[in-house]
Amino acid sequence: MLYFGYYLFYKAGCTETTDVIKYYLYLYDVENIRPDSQILVDIVQTKMPFGKYKGTLISDIPISYLEWMHNKGFPPGKLGMMLATVYEIKINGLTDIIFKVKRAVRG
Repeated sequence: MLYFGYYLFYKAGCTETTDVIKYYLYLYDVENIRPDSQILVDIVQTKMPFGKYKGTLISDIPISYLEWMHNKGFPPGKLGMMLATVYEIKINGLTDIIFKVKRAVRG
């Protein structure tokens, strides 16, 4: 997934982190993956069920904690996938995606 940041800025010519369409095209064309947009909605609505940031929205967990979890290993299942997704979004400087989803969900 770290290649994704490189791809967006150098290969696809994205200069704005808000260019989500190219992200989806990349995943569909290059990886043959259909992204599930519901995951992004879940990330901004689900609270962390345990640990230091229990009760904090997954999208609001600091990158330092996500890096620690990445090194230790994300938990299995949907929670681990959501945490890994937020980690990749934040490490690649794509936090505008989270803000846009929050705005869309909250109306």
